[in-house]
Parts: sequence; structure tokens; C-alpha cells
Amino acid sequence: MILASWNGQLMPLDQVRVPALDRGFLFGDAVYEVLRVRNGEPLFWEEHRERLQAGLDAISLSIDLDAVSQQMRRLCVASPNNTGMIYLHITRGVGSRRHAFPSTIEPNVLIFVQPLDAAEIHRKQEFGITIALQPDLRWKRPDIKSSNLLPNCLAVNQALREEASEALLVNEFGQLTEGACSNVFVVAEDQILTPPLEMRILGGVTRKVIIELARRLGYQLLERPVDQMELFTADEVFLTSTSIDVMPVVKIHDHIVKGGGVGPVTRRLGQSFHRCWTL
Repeated sequence: MILASWNGQLMPLDQVRVPALDRGFLFGDAVYEVLRVRNGEPLFWEEHRERLQAGLDAISLSIDLDAVSQQMRRLCVASPNNTGMIYLHITRGVGSRRHAFPSTIEPNVLIFVQPLDAAEIHRKQEFGITIALQPDLRWKRPDIKSSNLLPNCLAVNQALREEASEALLVNEFGQLTEGACSNVFVVAEDQILTPPLEMRILGGVTRKVIIELARRLGYQLLERPVDQMELFTADEVFLTSTSIDVMPVVKIHDHIVKGGGVGPVTRRLGQSFHRCWTL
């Protein structure tokens, strides 16, 4: 059973009922976060909370995040899945179906904890994954972690049809933005490259930690636009996200990334990241 918190009330997830006029359901008028939980303890919560607050501010949605945090921690203690993933979803609430924001409604908060197949993630980290390039068709504010994810779903499903695990998005200028569910890093000679936040990408929490770790370990890491063609001359490519940690990319469509295995930079950063959240 997956246990959920719906506006602070604990219940099985399959018993949660979202009202038909909830604006998250009707308009995607909602923001969310996904974070790891280990032995009932949310990981990197302050970083996730900071990003969540930025998203709430960007869509002019006011809610007491201290109360939300208490709901989340209460759920983590009660959940039979105390190690896995926390999904936290905040909608503007229930109102008439109009585009203008209602002024007197209360937000709806859904939180649930679900198990994570750590063995499968570890297997992929050992051997690497295949990705497929897809055009970035999202709205112009993907830096807001909103629930408007249909373009991401379309990209991922096209990648799956091409027997790839993830879609890597490319803008109209031929530059990498990010994965449909991840951030991207390219290792080229003695540099690690990643698209900058100024490109309106989502500021991934794992991305932020990896940038700090890479610089602490002495790597030259540059946040700059990355042309898609740089993928095909790269020494290593890897993705980051809360759900996959640091994931090596060994193949892009039919192109095998140099060596075809997990590179030393990717492996070292993955091991360093794993240590920092298992201490």
C-alpha cells in the first residue's frame, strides 16, 4: 500500500479524490517536488524547499511551507515505504473554471511516498543508458517545476519508441537544454560542461550538488550553452536527477559515446554524490 497525505489527512493513495474543479486538474495550475527519503528522513529538503518556494512565488501561490513540511514528515514516519521517493504536489485549489486566479480558495496539497527500485538504478549506473535527442517543445518557463508536463511525456515516449531510456531536449538553436526528466553534463577533455540556468532550465537539486562536488574535486566546470554536436565528440556524458542520481550515458541514438563504458569522471562524481547523502 502507498500511503498519502491529502491536505494533512493520511489515507491510502488510491482513496484520494481530487475535485473536478481543482485548478491543478483543469489548468496544470500547480507546482511539485520529488525528493528522496531514506529511513524516513527527506534528503536535501532545504534545497527542494527553496526551489519549491521559488515556483510558488513565480505563479503567485501562497502557502505555509512549514505546515507542508510537517505534513510531509508525519507521512514519512507513518509510511510503510520509509525509503524511496516523496512526491509533493501543490495546486491552487478548487474554483470556478476561469483563467483568472481566484482570490479566496485554499491550496490542495498531495504528498505520497513510493518505493524506488534501487537495484535497477544501480544496474543502469554500472552499464550506462541510451538517450535520444528530441526538440524542446515546452513552454518558455520550464524553470518553474509546474505540473504542465505533457511535452516532457511526449518526448520520453518518443525516446522509448527509439529504444532509449531518456529524451535529451534541444532548443531551436541546436543547443542542449536538459533531459525530459533530468539535467545533462558533458565531459570534454579537461572540462565538464552543463547548460546554464539562464537558459530557463530547471535548477535540479542533484545538478546543484554535482556542480559543487565537481569544483571541490578540482574539475573545471563551466555553465555555458552546449551545442548538440558537442555530444558526439564528448569523452563522457551523464545525466542527473533526484530519481537517478548520476546516470552515465553510453549511447546517443546510434552513436556510442567514447569508449562505450562508464567514464572515470562520471564514476567518481557518482561515488562522491552517493557518499554525501548516505553519511
